[in-house]
Amino acid sequence: MHHLIQAAHGVQILGEENGHGLHNKNGDGIEHFGYVDGRSQPLFLTEEIDDERLTADGTGNLDPAFGLNRVIVPDTAAPDPAKHFGSDFVFRKLEQNVTLLKKQEKALAKRLKLKGDDAERAGAMLVGRFEDGTPLTAQFADGNHHPVPNDFNYNSDPNGAKCPFFGHIRKVNPRGSGGFEPVNDERLHIMARRGQTYGVRTDQPNDGRIDNKPSKDVGLLFMAFNADIAQQFEFAQGAWANNPGFPRLPAGAGSPGLDLVIGQSPTPRPDIHCPVQWGGSTVTTTTAPPQAVTMKGGEYYFMPSLAFFRSL
Repeated sequence: MHHLIQAAHGVQILGEENGHGLHNKNGDGIEHFGYVDGRSQPLFLTEEIDDERLTADGTGNLDPAFGLNRVIVPDTAAPDPAKHFGSDFVFRKLEQNVTLLKKQEKALAKRLKLKGDDAERAGAMLVGRFEDGTPLTAQFADGNHHPVPNDFNYNSDPNGAKCPFFGHIRKVNPRGSGGFEPVNDERLHIMARRGQTYGVRTDQPNDGRIDNKPSKDVGLLFMAFNADIAQQFEFAQGAWANNPGFPRLPAGAGSPGLDLVIGQSPTPRPDIHCPVQWGGSTVTTTTAPPQAVTMKGGEYYFMPSLAFFRSL
């Protein structure tokens, strides 16, 4: 990614961020913690929506279709703002301490007494999906990855007995389960995002080891395209991810907690409530893992139209 500034006679490059894509053995894009990334996106084009419906796992439980007014706005610097559009763009550089998260996944499994294959559920609780992308609310183990499922909601898991309320994908894409707004209003906060991993790895992210994992210099170049940064990115980060009171829980269910992947808060983090058995009624309160993602910097930009660049 290039950081640009408009100069008197064109555009000047101020800086550059280089990414190095990661993929698992199935060819799916993953982030540095080893989990399939970017599967759930708002779709704007008919071809994309048809492809999701016909070649993925369908659109019966989740409508991925969004209007273009959720991602583009008139480009007032272009020749014709009525025809030429850009997007309000958010960039963040997020460093990931992979060693720390993997140690905490193992420690959480030990505290919850999850053994054997069930130990993988500890990490899935933090993310909301298993490493291969299988949604935790839909299945108690991984292995449902061709295609990576996305046609699900939380109607079958109102009490967080499958996927805890603090699970990353549940916090930042509640799929109508947030409890504070009607579903159509809740959808207004969803943004188109693209994540590009950075940093060079010599290990295999999904090899199950901890001793060879990086603790710094790797992470995600997070990019989000918005029609309204305050209503989309800032709302999702502030009112959802960083808010221990979101989503609204049934009476007596306790606090949902922070998003333990991208949530930012003072330390120590509030305790978390985890289902001991998938779908069971027993919940254990335990210590929340420490923050393993550090924002190294970022900025708000306007992503101009091609017509603007052609007019320079």
